[in-house]
Amino acid sequence: MARCIIPLLSMALFAQNALPAADWRQEYCAGDRGVCMIYEQTGSTVDVYLRNKFPFDGIITTASLAQSGKNENIQGHAALPQALICRGAEAVKAASFTIIDPDSRWNLRLTWFWMYGTMEDRDKEKHPYRLPFEKGRRFRVGQTFNDTPTHHGDHAYSVDWLMPEGTPVCAARGGVVIRTEDSYSGSGWTEEYKNRGNLVEILHEDGSFAHYAHLKHKGVTVREGDTVEAGETIAYSGNTGYSKSPHLHFALFRPLNMKKSVTVPYGFVTDYSDYEVPEKGAIYVFTGASPKKTRPRFYMEDAVLCRDIVDDQPVDIADSFSPKERFYINIPINIVRSHAIRIHLYKNGNPTPALRYAWTLKKEWWQARTEVDLTKVPDPAGAWRAEIIIDNKAIGSKEFTVRPGP
Repeated sequence: MARCIIPLLSMALFAQNALPAADWRQEYCAGDRGVCMIYEQTGSTVDVYLRNKFPFDGIITTASLAQSGKNENIQGHAALPQALICRGAEAVKAASFTIIDPDSRWNLRLTWFWMYGTMEDRDKEKHPYRLPFEKGRRFRVGQTFNDTPTHHGDHAYSVDWLMPEGTPVCAARGGVVIRTEDSYSGSGWTEEYKNRGNLVEILHEDGSFAHYAHLKHKGVTVREGDTVEAGETIAYSGNTGYSKSPHLHFALFRPLNMKKSVTVPYGFVTDYSDYEVPEKGAIYVFTGASPKKTRPRFYMEDAVLCRDIVDDQPVDIADSFSPKERFYINIPINIVRSHAIRIHLYKNGNPTPALRYAWTLKKEWWQARTEVDLTKVPDPAGAWRAEIIIDNKAIGSKEFTVRPGP
């Protein structure tokens, strides 16, 4: 996922025959948003300030002042480049210069650039974030920190949440919306799609900012400058840009240095922890339950009976079948490990299973499923119960019926 770096803004200043007692001030801005540079002369001293200029409040930037060429007849008091933090609209002094010969023309060549957020506490990020979807809903992590194929380098600390298109996306933390895009449609694993994903970015009060990507076409519900609260719906998930399948890409950024931002580690509040680092393949939920519980191996309510599996998802879910049908029992695994699975099927309350299935999951499998063949049972019509046993522990059961007839 490519990051956008704010373009370099530069300005050279000339002043002729400035007198020691002269007072002079000039501000240079590029449009209605960004960081402005201010020159302020008092006698033979020239101070340079930087300040935020945005049509909304709550902005924090890291601004950098650097030389763009050789100065003439003026001397600085500190080495450049110099980075500083601008909060709100208050001007911050970036550098101070002295005119060597006040009766001669002087030339100060400076440039400046800026990024959202701050470098402060880059390695101490411990704020627990909300899961970026609705309270009570459960979604699986498809790709996590330092994971293949795309979460590495500057984007190492990113998480892909597997979810259907149109799922409400919620702010993981409150802040100011600094960037939105929802005009794109289409997706693919080719170069042309790398900068064509819809997104929302939210700047937080500590100088970090969250990045929500691959959003639905025309699926963003907030505007730049909006102030949002944690848990508020900001968009709907999609499958746009550099993507193979529907998911939400979430990352937390901070400036790394004076010229680029990178992802930083973070954790989520879940039903099982106050600060949980996402694990590949695991399913996460926050209902607000207290006290914290032990994470289950799987959620019984997610187990389904279905007639087909397409793209690893159950299709045609049902609880009634004909005697000659084959169908699947599909169990999404919450903790991806090597689990021993047994499923016993009982007919009409008989204490002896009419069908038994047993196998061991590979440690990386996200689903446990088996195909049920009713033709192996004489006269299968009736009421059935499928008991699910994981690692020798009875987890729960699913009831279904088999209709009489062919």
